[in-house]
Amino acid sequence: MAELKRAATDCTRFTAVSRVGWTHRFTVRPVSTAEAGDESVSYLLVNALAPGGRGNIMTVVRTGGVFATYLANQGSGEPTSMSTDVANQLHDRVRTAAGS
Repeated sequence: MAELKRAATDCTRFTAVSRVGWTHRFTVRPVSTAEAGDESVSYLLVNALAPGGRGNIMTVVRTGGVFATYLANQGSGEPTSMSTDVANQLHDRVRTAAGS
């Protein structure tokens, strides 16, 4: 998780290339993170071709050895991660499902 947190801050852009030939450029920036699970991190991922420059907010929550990624479309305001209450409810569900 430390590496992901560092990457969300240090990696500001990347290019993805598929085997069938498409290429997409993305920007990355950290956003405020829901304090959830054992650890969590959130970042905004934007495709350079996205209409209106809007992207997706990725929130990763660690529950023991399980990493769950939650994706939300960026709304019209400043991007923020999922609510802490929702993130912790999902964390509890993962913990229950894992039997811990």
